Amino acid sequence: GLRDSSDGEIHLIPIVRDVTDAMLVAVQDKNAGVRSMALFAVGNLSLSLQTSLSPSDNMSDCKFPALCQCVRNCIDDKSERVVNNAVRSAGHLLNFLRLCDKENRTQSEALYRETIKILTSKLDLALDILTRKATNLSWKQRSFAKKHSWGACHTLGALLQHASSADGQSNELFLPAIFQMIRCLRLSNELNEKVVAAATAALKLTPIDIWRNFSSESTIVGDGLAACLMIVYHETSGEKKLSPQVCDDARILLQTFLTMTSAIDAVASFSRDDISAGMLDFLYSWMVAKGSKSTSFDAIAIAVSNHRSEFDISIEQRFSSRAKHERRREGSPKKVSTTPSLEGNMVSVGDEAELAVHVQRGEHIDYNDELDEEDE
Repeated sequence: GLRDSSDGEIHLIPIVRDVTDAMLVAVQDKNAGVRSMALFAVGNLSLSLQTSLSPSDNMSDCKFPALCQCVRNCIDDKSERVVNNAVRSAGHLLNFLRLCDKENRTQSEALYRETIKILTSKLDLALDILTRKATNLSWKQRSFAKKHSWGACHTLGALLQHASSADGQSNELFLPAIFQMIRCLRLSNELNEKVVAAATAALKLTPIDIWRNFSSESTIVGDGLAACLMIVYHETSGEKKLSPQVCDDARILLQTFLTMTSAIDAVASFSRDDISAGMLDFLYSWMVAKGSKSTSFDAIAIAVSNHRSEFDISIEQRFSSRAKHERRREGSPKKVSTTPSLEGNMVSVGDEAELAVHVQRGEHIDYNDELDEEDE
């Protein structure tokens, strides 16, 4: 790596200091094109430094806090290109300050929190425009808001990737942002697919400990489960075709939510009017094909029992029966909660293809035949 030393290596710190001084001037230039390109360079520099620096490097002479404040100010710029690059660069710069520049971390915390709130509000505005809750904006303002929502999701994903519930702030700070990105999934039929893709990618990057802390404490896990179930169900049935990457991310997220969902989460999921008996039938078959744990079947069974007026009792019985079967196979005498890794238990291509054929035909796969034979 490049270091500030006297052993013949290139001195990195003076170079970074000179570059940040130049960037600090450029991001405040009167020309929008200059500001835009400078912001793009700031993002690239911040990302590169995250892998180039060592803990011993002293960055105190570099004006990163001032640069960060300028980037934040550019998020409110009148130029669309400037705002786009400011939004995209903010995540890399803030991550750099929090992870690598310990000298200035205290100064960056307030900007970190403020930026997350601003990005969340931009995403909220774009979704309100889509659902016609925000109607007092010009065409130009509506167009800008929609474009900025894509960058907001991308940057929130970069920040979430390095977040942790251990600092005691991430849950409260990111909850509104995650809520808005789950809204993106729910509105996937109407929203630009680039925004949906950025939202699913960001949610997939969310650390498992943050999801775990949300379970039973809010409706986030339940909302996410319902949103991903609808995407996977409609894609499998051929009703809606999203990009393969979006569908893959939705499957991973669905499995994540299922492995940690509590009965409270599941009740929130199935309180939605757009969750049908057909979706639950699909979910049961999908969970069996993926080898879901007994706790997941238990949670769904309890949730369905809370909505008996909406769903046939046989649906609850199938999930309950399967939960008992899985507990015997797991050797679990009690109902315990488990949280496997994010990408664990992925269904095989053959199982998914078979399930898709049956769903498209409107057929039900009766996994209870196998279950009953083993229970005897």
